[in-house]
Parts: sequence; C-alpha cells; structure tokens
Amino acid sequence: MPSSSDLKAHTFRRGLGTLSATGDPSDREAIVPEYSLAASTIRVRRRSDPATSNTYLSLSDFDFSGGDVLQFIYEFCNAASRKPVKDKSKEKYLQSSKLEAEGRIVRATIEAGSYGSRAQLRDIETQIDTYTRTESDAELLPLRNLFAIPEDSSTGLFITERIGIHGCKTSLVGALRRSFNFRYPNYILEINSLAPEEAVKASLDEGDLKKIRLIRYGIPSDVADRYKLGLHESQVGGTIELVLTPGRGFSFPKYRLSNALRSDDRAGLLEIRGMDYHDIKLEVRVGKSIRTLTVTNTKPPRVTFPVPTDAGEDPGGRPSDEGLYSFAVEVIHDFARDIGFPVERLHGIDFSWSEEMLLRTTEIIDVED
Repeated sequence: MPSSSDLKAHTFRRGLGTLSATGDPSDREAIVPEYSLAASTIRVRRRSDPATSNTYLSLSDFDFSGGDVLQFIYEFCNAASRKPVKDKSKEKYLQSSKLEAEGRIVRATIEAGSYGSRAQLRDIETQIDTYTRTESDAELLPLRNLFAIPEDSSTGLFITERIGIHGCKTSLVGALRRSFNFRYPNYILEINSLAPEEAVKASLDEGDLKKIRLIRYGIPSDVADRYKLGLHESQVGGTIELVLTPGRGFSFPKYRLSNALRSDDRAGLLEIRGMDYHDIKLEVRVGKSIRTLTVTNTKPPRVTFPVPTDAGEDPGGRPSDEGLYSFAVEVIHDFARDIGFPVERLHGIDFSWSEEMLLRTTEIIDVED
C-alpha cells in the first residue's frame, strides 16, 4: 500500500457532488455531480423451475408464443409515460419522459424521485423561504436507461444512469418484475447486478489499478467542526474520502486487494489511521475504459462506470443523451465476452419496430401500503 506521501487529498462530499479540501478550509472546489453507469443482467426462467436453476429461456421468445422481453420493457416504459409508477411502500415515484427503440435496444429516460415528507425550500442567497414541500411533492431526477436484448439470447443487459448516490434501479426493477409477473404468471423476470464478486476479481486481474478511494458515510464531528460543516452535511448527506494515487505513469500492486477479495477479509482494508471507512472504490483501467469497482464490507462488490468528461453536455450541464448512450454501448462491448453476450445480434438482424408495436402498452402494477 502507498506511503503517507501518496495520500493526495481528502475529499468531502455533500449532496450530489464533490467538495475537495487539501488541508486549508478555504480551499474548496465547485460542487460537480458525479455521473456513472451501473449494469445488470436480464434473464427469464420458468416459475416451476427450482430457484437455483440456471435454465434460462430465450428472451425474444421465452414462452414459445412470441413473448419478447424487449417488447414488454418497451410497453412498460410507454405505459409509464401516461400512468406513473407509485411504490407506496417505499414512497417512490417514476415516470417515463422519453422513449426510443432501435434494433434490439430500448432507451428510456425515467424521472424518479421520493415523496411523502414535508420540507421547507430556501433560497440560500437571500435566506428567504421560497416553497413549502408537501407530502405529495416529489423532486424528480431524469435518469437515462438502456435495455439491450439480442435476438435468441438468454442474457440481456440493463444499463442505468446514476447521479452521485442517486439512481432508479431498485424502484424500476421492482415495478418491471411486478408487472411482468402479472402478465406472465408462469415465468420469472430476473434483473441482477452484473458484477458479482467473480467479475470484480476478473477486472482486477485484467486491468491496472490507477486510484483507490476510501469512503466513509457521515463526517466525524471534529472534522465537521474544523471545516464548519452543518448537521446535514456532516451527518445526513456528507461523506469523507481518502484518495490514493500512484505516481504518474504507474499503477498500484493488486496482490493485497486480490487476496482480501478472495478471503472476504475486507475489514482490514477499511481502516486507516484509526478511522473506519465503509466503501473502497477502485479505479481500474481495462483497455481504453475505466471501471470503478466498489468494494464494501457488507455487500457484494459491484461495478460502476464513470461517464467520461468528453461525453458532451446538454443545456443543463449533464452528459448529453448521445454521449451517455454511446458510452453505454462501449460498456456493453467491454463486458460482452465476459458474460457470453452476443453483441452482433443487437443490429443487422431481421427485426424492426412497426408503428403498431410502438403504440403498445402493458398494465403497470403498483405497490400499495
């Protein structure tokens, strides 16, 4: 592991962005949202099969009567543009605002947010309260999603955008599975994170470790006092990071990390200088892409992909649709070989979307209290 001279900076996070401090409380950078992509596999099996069964069906005709998971997903997103998804048990709200289909790919922008709590909105420049949020108000984030399901394949991919710690995967996947179960009661739709532990190990074996970030959720009181952080920043929305980088042109050795992953001994990696951290983010260069591997002591590791800064920006300063979706396709190509995903069956096959298909919807099943 690197020496103390390699500890380049502490980073404090609040809200959706990053606030950097290198020892001087006045040294603060602008808060910039962190955009990334997370990937999951899509599969279908018979409900009558054992839960441990790996017998998955062709997604383009899983019921042998023309049942196509990609068509179902499109119909669900199309329906969600007219009837928003409401998960009352978790107080989550989803609505589709943009939908496109091309070949065996569906792209959907989902506006997602939480409701159910009261809050006062205040203009931080004038210190004047501008709006009282009620329990029926939801603050919505437009999150972009890509579903890629090749013809006659038992595996599809779901790529979803994250902004900082915010995403829509849990609520969206739950709604998709409920509606699929209602329409096809004899089948189970499985959408699982792409990167179980073996995928994380494979990325470490294949790539060069370029950065290590130790993350603690909630900022210790002595640090919060020093930087004059408020209660929300230090306890509710704040995190503290320790960022380690090697010298220019070098990479970190991976032996210690690889052994810890194989033995599940992650706790030893999450304590430095008397401070316990919750997550380790490892930035690994694999080919031309950077994979961010998040390793925790309590959850299976997952892989996220930071959206490159050259993806272009929309008028709101976010990565453009074109840039983000192009990067999502690159992510698919990166992992295709690892999971046996037939990329060649996404385009150039005998499949097209008719006007009638593009008008279809399906019934959305909400979760009640």
